[in-house]
Amino acid sequence: MPVKIKGVPFSKLKRVNLVLRSVTNRTRILMLELMDMHTSLSVLDLVRLMKIDQSTISMHLKILRQTELVISKREHRFKMYSINYPKTNQIIKSVTALVDKQNY
Repeated sequence: MPVKIKGVPFSKLKRVNLVLRSVTNRTRILMLELMDMHTSLSVLDLVRLMKIDQSTISMHLKILRQTELVISKREHRFKMYSINYPKTNQIIKSVTALVDKQNY
């Protein structure tokens, strides 16, 4: 049964949940850190650096793309992934403001 909060559509709550999950998962945080250090990385780069299988990397990249934290660009045969800094900074700033306001 969907959670109901007065005035907030369930679809919006699902989106908020996805965004918060995307920035609190250790694997995705590590992926973002690696992208920040290397500017952009392919799936194969991430597999090599993180030493986890390609399907797991792809699943995490899908979530990061859905939340627009990561953007992709084709370079020759490879798709390269990099941080979408404006979106990432916006999310961090919003969550930080909420946490600061609530004194968590």
